Order: sequence, then C-alpha cells, then structure tokens
Amino acid sequence: MDACRCDGMWSGTLVLLPNIIFVALFVLLGYFMYDGTDSALGVLVLVLALSVFSVIGLIPYIGFLVFSGIAYFWLIPSVARTVNLPDGFIGDWLYWTILVAYVVMTLAYTIWRSIGAKSRKKLLGLV
Repeated sequence: MDACRCDGMWSGTLVLLPNIIFVALFVLLGYFMYDGTDSALGVLVLVLALSVFSVIGLIPYIGFLVFSGIAYFWLIPSVARTVNLPDGFIGDWLYWTILVAYVVMTLAYTIWRSIGAKSRKKLLGLV
C-alpha cells in the first residue's frame, strides 16, 4: 500500500475546496464593493487569469519573484483594463494573498527538490 495514495471521492474535493472558497469570496467582494455582476465577473476573470499563471510559482528559488513581476506589472493592470474593473483594494488584496501563497509554494517546492529521492522516501515513510 502506497503511503501517498489517496483514493475516494473526497481526495479531489479536499484539494479544490479552499480554491473554490477563495474564488467565491473574491467574486462576492467584487459584487458588493463595485455594485454589479459586471464587476463580479471581472474579479472572476482576474482570479482565473492569476490561477493560470500560478504554474510560474513552481520555479525553484525565484518562482514567486517572476510571478510577482508578471502579475503586478502586466497581468492585473491588463485584465483590469480589459474587463473595466475599477481601481480598488480587491486587486491589491488578491495580489498579496496569492503572492504569499506562492512564496510558500516556491519554498516548499525548492526544499522538496533540494533533498534527494532517498531522503524523500525516508521522509514519507516509504522505505
């Protein structure tokens, strides 16, 4: 029996549930802060665009720096202009929340890649 194996209907749900709650929270904030479904859909597009670029956070050592530059200087302003999202704290709050998550993800992935395969198996109790 593999120690990392997770079967059952809850395995995917437990991974996606925080993301769904995160997206729903920001969409609701966009709806109530900017008074309308257009702004809520704009925030949804912004969250989805940032999620697409989340793979950049997996680059060891500098992933969060690359993601930070791309998101702050290019992605958030261009998506906000495209969907006519007004300036406000939601974009900044979304940026900083995701950036903290990607700093943690980059550090975890860097540590994971830095230790050898034997050490990973020993850490997981597979040896």
